[in-house]
Amino acid sequence: MVTLHATGDLAAARTIARAATVDAHRGPSYAVRARAHAVHAEISARAGQTREAAAALDRAWRTVEQLAVDDPHGGFNADRLSGFDGLCALHAGDADRAHESLGRSVSALPLSRDAVQRGIVSTDLALARLRLGDPAACVELLHDAIDITAATGGRVAAQRIRLARRDLRPWRSEDFVAELDDHLHDTLIGR
Repeated sequence: MVTLHATGDLAAARTIARAATVDAHRGPSYAVRARAHAVHAEISARAGQTREAAAALDRAWRTVEQLAVDDPHGGFNADRLSGFDGLCALHAGDADRAHESLGRSVSALPLSRDAVQRGIVSTDLALARLRLGDPAACVELLHDAIDITAATGGRVAAQRIRLARRDLRPWRSEDFVAELDDHLHDTLIGR
């Protein structure tokens, strides 16, 4: 994910993600394995490789079912995997499934230690709402994501907020988008 977010090089990120799944299976943690498959699924979905993404996501779900309570890397679970599932659905053009999975994930991330992930998933959920034809609901969620991102300094969420704002260009003359721009500037850019 670092390679993807730092360089935008999907091919290099896919190569690393595939290798990470192999390495993860050498270790004892099912949480690490599931996360490796989830990351591979996301990168594949971003690259338009929907079959490869679906297969990786299926492997991640099957691996999550094997999680043990005492897994030292147990922070990755079905709730977090739902976020990856939703993002893959979003990239595959299935906004309904994306909305359902992302909504489930964001509601399962209430703790302060989950704030960075909640900011990311909230932005993805906002995009799902936009793709479902509700730009006002998208903006409402983006306001929350902006506040979370300002509090956490989350770079990935900030990148996704920028992309979501770009997708709102057709509504740029609407008051709710102007209010979002003011909030974005005052909270993230102009501070």
